[in-house]
Amino acid sequence: MEREVQTFVFFCQLMINDATKTILIVEDNPAVLEMVQIFLEGENYKVVTATEGGSVQSVAEAAVPDLILLDMWIPILDGAEVAKLLRKNSSTKAIPIVMFSAHPNAENFAKVAGVDALLTKPFELSDLLKVIQKFTSQGA
Repeated sequence: MEREVQTFVFFCQLMINDATKTILIVEDNPAVLEMVQIFLEGENYKVVTATEGGSVQSVAEAAVPDLILLDMWIPILDGAEVAKLLRKNSSTKAIPIVMFSAHPNAENFAKVAGVDALLTKPFELSDLLKVIQKFTSQGA
């Protein structure tokens, strides 16, 4: 039994270490954040999170994500302002940003913010995965 547990732990560590792409999710709704995080971890992505716009720059610099999923309406700084700041910083300007929102004017906000893609809420997790794979090449 102990050997089986050791084997299981070994394979779990392999799966964690094999999560080659890191996604930063910026979302203030705990239910949405948890759902997307669990889904992406199940797809073998490493996930880091932020729940408000004021911390995104420092989290992005520390985690060096391969992609940022950014909700448009978050506290402190909204998603459009966060995207503009990320684009101005030399260490984060090349990171793809996918904004998501249910706002009827989301397309305009996304365009002005300079994000790479927009997902309209509600979205299918399969559509989210396709967009992430497009920008990270994981699973392609």
